[in-house]
Amino acid sequence: MLSILSQCSFAKKIRGSMKITGIILAGGKGKRFLEVSGKIPKILFKINQKPLIDYSFDLFVESKLVDNIIVNIGYQAPEIISHVKGSGYDIDISFSKQTRFTIFNAINQALKRKECGEIIVLCSADEIRPNLHIDNALKWHMVNPNIATIIGVRNNRMLDYPLLECDKQMRVVRYLPSFNGTVTKNHFIHSGVLIFNRDIGKAFRLITDDWLSLTIPLIETGSSRLFYEVGGDYFNVGTKSEYEEVLRSLNLQS
Repeated sequence: MLSILSQCSFAKKIRGSMKITGIILAGGKGKRFLEVSGKIPKILFKINQKPLIDYSFDLFVESKLVDNIIVNIGYQAPEIISHVKGSGYDIDISFSKQTRFTIFNAINQALKRKECGEIIVLCSADEIRPNLHIDNALKWHMVNPNIATIIGVRNNRMLDYPLLECDKQMRVVRYLPSFNGTVTKNHFIHSGVLIFNRDIGKAFRLITDDWLSLTIPLIETGSSRLFYEVGGDYFNVGTKSEYEEVLRSLNLQS
């Protein structure tokens, strides 16, 4: 078996000169979280003494493959820019600004940036993903570049989230906004991380304000497969109850 370093070298050889860019969606208003965060921008609200957005930065800073990061901003942009610039991350970081409060607009504004690479790793800034390592999925994606790769996880809270259903080849065939049946080995939680080659972004279309504008077109065209990150977990931090679940499950402090 190849060492982690050897695997990363192999992945770099496959990708050739292609640049890998991480995009963090950090422009939302977080209206449902105001009762917790108050006047503080949601993604700067601290969980375990750490601003929420920094959990997403960890995905990219720990990567040996990601070359740069674009942070998409909108609501309370000056505060977010100030925090990011003052964090001292040892990676190239730039900003794009959304003109409408939709995921579709946010990703398109980031993709227009000249520093945006050929391979994109997209995530939202308001989620925590314990034990999730994007390099594993990136290496898998580089061998299957003509599809989008959704990183999926499994946990004991499967019915608390919308689920993705996959076939035997791990192609994503169905989005289940609610599910009351028996969870099988073919069901996964979307970790909020999507990897795709830039050209595939042309398939996205405005359906709703959220991730469905990306997820549904990929499913409809058979263009997405799921990479299961064994041991990875996922927490959305959108409401007070979800925030309390994070603290309870991870034994964290606010």
